[in-house]
Amino acid sequence: MNRGFEVGVNFYMLESRKHDFSWAIGGTLIHNKNKIKEISNSLEFLNEKLSGQESINPSFMYKEGESMHTIYAVKSKGIDPSNGKEVFVKQNGTETYTWDPKDKVACGDGEHKYVGSLNTTIRYKGFTLTGYFGYRLGGYMYNSTLANKVENIVPYENADKRAYYDRWKKPGDITPFKGVNEFSRTYATSRFVMKENLFTGQSLSLTYEFPSLLTKKYLSCQYLALKGYLEDFFLFVIC
Repeated sequence: MNRGFEVGVNFYMLESRKHDFSWAIGGTLIHNKNKIKEISNSLEFLNEKLSGQESINPSFMYKEGESMHTIYAVKSKGIDPSNGKEVFVKQNGTETYTWDPKDKVACGDGEHKYVGSLNTTIRYKGFTLTGYFGYRLGGYMYNSTLANKVENIVPYENADKRAYYDRWKKPGDITPFKGVNEFSRTYATSRFVMKENLFTGQSLSLTYEFPSLLTKKYLSCQYLALKGYLEDFFLFVIC
């Protein structure tokens, strides 16, 4: 079941024919929420298979009452300051140092609550500046890149610098990553499930249109313009 809405607006903020100037802004807002109402026997079988599967990446299982994009991983209480090992929470609430795939639970929804775009256009005489931006808010993601560059690595071959500076080294260290001397495999854990809010610069263009009187007189053409543009010019992430 999907429920949501989509809204789009456009405004002329300023407009002056006398000065040949205008500024318009616009945007869209999309909200969608999905819930699985019922699953088939084949999906139940797939869920059982995935729930017992050892994987460094989280499982996207399909369970009734949950979102189709729910991230399933073993819940973590973080790194034990006394020994640098990760503490997991079993489904019965007890704590353990042993990762068990049967303890996977819903740890976040990969579908963003709000998705949309923003745009602006400024015109002044022959110049036109246009920008398009996008945003995604209220979702979760599994930072597998961080997990595989800091923990699931061979430190002396290729590693993120945080593998040396941000991992647990001695009793009492409060760190987000396992001990530097801990070489056990890091499987899907809620420790790497993070909020994902994105703001992106999709495109930016600047155009100059030459006066038609000049182009007709000197170049014998009706229309001439120069245009420069950038695409995917920034990505801002708030975790």
